Order: sequence, then structure tokens, then C-alpha cells
Amino acid sequence: MEDLNITLFYLTLRNQPVHKKPIFKAVKSKLAIQEEFKEVIGKILSDLSCERWWEDLKQLTTFNRWSFSPDLINAERFIISRFESFGLKPELMPVEVPSKVTRTTTSSNNIIVVLEGSDPIRRNDRYIVSAHYDSVSQIPEKKAPGAVDNASGAAAVIEMARLMAIHRPRSTIVFILYTGEEQGFHGSKRYVNENLANETSESIRLAIVLDMIGLQDPANPFALTLESERKFQNHFKPFQAARQDLLQKTNLSIDLEPSGSDHMSFLKVGIPAMLFANTDAAIKYQHYHRDTDDIDQCNSDEAKACIELVLSGL
Repeated sequence: MEDLNITLFYLTLRNQPVHKKPIFKAVKSKLAIQEEFKEVIGKILSDLSCERWWEDLKQLTTFNRWSFSPDLINAERFIISRFESFGLKPELMPVEVPSKVTRTTTSSNNIIVVLEGSDPIRRNDRYIVSAHYDSVSQIPEKKAPGAVDNASGAAAVIEMARLMAIHRPRSTIVFILYTGEEQGFHGSKRYVNENLANETSESIRLAIVLDMIGLQDPANPFALTLESERKFQNHFKPFQAARQDLLQKTNLSIDLEPSGSDHMSFLKVGIPAMLFANTDAAIKYQHYHRDTDDIDQCNSDEAKACIELVLSGL
């Protein structure tokens, strides 16, 4: 404010008082917006519950979520019940998932919740917050707990849906839990193709995918990768700008050579998409796609940092 007073005094000396009100109003408006943003985000983050995330994560790991396991339907029912407990109405999108091994096909569902924005204009903009809920291991017919990959991401989407149901967003947010990711991104491909067919893909401003966000790695704590194509790297900026305090505590990497998760389905058709993941998790994680990928490998603080960053940048 001291700088503002000096500027106004200087303009007055130069006989340009006509600029005094517009400058003051512009600065005041910007400050008001910043304060409003901090207040809204503060309320949302104060309601963020790592305990709920942990309980949902733990429950998801009790199911064998391999695409060809009869137990997958129980995971689906659990997710639906969680959304419904927040007063939300999940929709199911059937997905055919083929097996490269057995040469058979099974059917399961993407689980979708559309939370309409409160602003009459901005509600036409859609932001997708998503993760896959299926899993795999070296013995998937017996056990595939998939805690880090990707009950961690699925539980985060559930928790963010709960928060947004309380704190209604101005733009529309679509929460999606994909099936069939481990077999070739079948769930996200199905969703993208449906939007292209219905000519609604242009309303998607950004698709966020969370994959392996809760990895406990003492050698590399609070490691986070934001991944997208070079032409969409400007979409990183709102997240980086919103939480400088958080990023100072985070070992952040930017990857502009995307691969390996559901964001690829969006990027391949030109829809802006970002992956949030622990740094090099799939490469360094010794329990990756193993039956030992259990809840003991997870860390709620790692997941909280990622969830906070997503919520602050939306």
C-alpha cells in the first residue's frame, strides 16, 4: 500500500489526478480477488481429511480390482456408495476390456459424477478430476491390492468430490474413476471417444489424472511430477502460482514427454491434460504391479500435498 500511495502522490504532482480512481480501483479489485481466493481455498483445505482418504484407500485395497476379477464389481459398488453418501449421483459408463492373455473380453464401468458449476457462465467450462481404480499384479487372479497404483489416486478423487460437494465450484467439475487402465487405458479412451462423438470435448478446459500419488519413499520425500505435452505447459502455471508455499516443500519435476497413464487418451486427441504422480514412481517403486503393493507402502502426507495442489489450482 505504501508503493500505491507514492504512485498516487507522484501522479498528482504531474497533474494527472484523473488516473487516481482507476488505479486505486484496479489494485483494490486485484487484492480483493486474491483475498477471496485465499479465503475459499482455506475453507476447502481446512475440511480436507487425510483420515477419510486413508480409510477409502484401505477399503479399496481389500478388493481384487483386476479387470477380470469377479471382485471388481464390489470395488465399484463401494465407490458408488461413497459418492452417494455425499449426496452425489454417479453415472456408469460401460467399458469393454479385452485381455491380451486370455483373448477374452470383460465389461466393467467408468464411474462418473458431474458437479455443475454455480456460475451461470463458467459452468459451461468443464474440468475433469480423475484416476483409475483398477489394479494388476504378477498373480492378479489371486491378489491385486494396488494400494499405491492406484487406490491412492482413486481415494483422492473420492475425497475431492466430497469437498467440492460442500464447497460448490463456479465451473463444472467432472469426477471420473476409470476402469481398464492397466489393460490399455480403455476407460479413459471410452470417455474421450464419447465426448468426441457428442461434440462436447471442446468444453473440457483441462483433464487432471492422479496416478500413484501416495507413495512412501523416505529417500525422496514429497516428490511430485506434473506431466503433459509441451504445448499445454501453460496449464502448470495456475497450480504453481497458487501454492508457492507448498511447492517450496516439494521436490517438483516437470515432464513434457508424457506416457503411461490415462492423460494420454486426452492428449492424443488434443484435449489439455495433466498427470499428477510421484516422481518416477513406476520406475523406482519395487512393488509396482506386484501383490506386495499394499497399504504399508502408502503415506498420507504425500497424498495430502498432491490433493492440496490440485484443489488450489482448479
